[in-house]
Amino acid sequence: MKKNHLREIAGDKIRWQYFTWPLLILLFCMLFVPYCTFIFSLYSKNFNLSNWFSDLFVSVEVCLILAVPFIILSVLNRRYFGKIICVINEDGIHYKDGLIKWDDIVKIEYEIELPGGVVKKENLFCHAVIYTRKEKINLIHAPMFLISKVKKYQPSLEAKVSKNSKWMIGFMMVSLAVAVPVIPLFA
Repeated sequence: MKKNHLREIAGDKIRWQYFTWPLLILLFCMLFVPYCTFIFSLYSKNFNLSNWFSDLFVSVEVCLILAVPFIILSVLNRRYFGKIICVINEDGIHYKDGLIKWDDIVKIEYEIELPGGVVKKENLFCHAVIYTRKEKINLIHAPMFLISKVKKYQPSLEAKVSKNSKWMIGFMMVSLAVAVPVIPLFA
């Protein structure tokens, strides 16, 4: 197995997060299933608020129970295991190809990529894009909490989720919220 030189560097180690997707899927189900139940029961004209609240609590309980192992694994993953993507310390951001000094960084954007669609192979996964004075560096599989760690060391540095990612997530949420009430019209 190839030795990762980032293990020896002191600082906050940013690891590839393996359990984010299962947690996001469970959160989505916890919110989306009660919403669908609400809309479909309104269309069928048998909406009962107490039954809906009962279904809501069951959905939340089931998703939370299923999420507990993933939450534990996610916390352990953040600290103890998983491929180290980069190390952030007072010097800058250490990654597999070297060190990016804080003075060289112009801004950092986090790009959220969802499966499917037409994307470049290197942008297939969520990643951080570090804009320096000379180049643009992609940290593939970097988790979103990298932004908060960057802000810990360099509060004045512009580090945020990209506008495209915000628009994409917002568009998907609105599309789903609008699509569910339209589905019964075609049934």
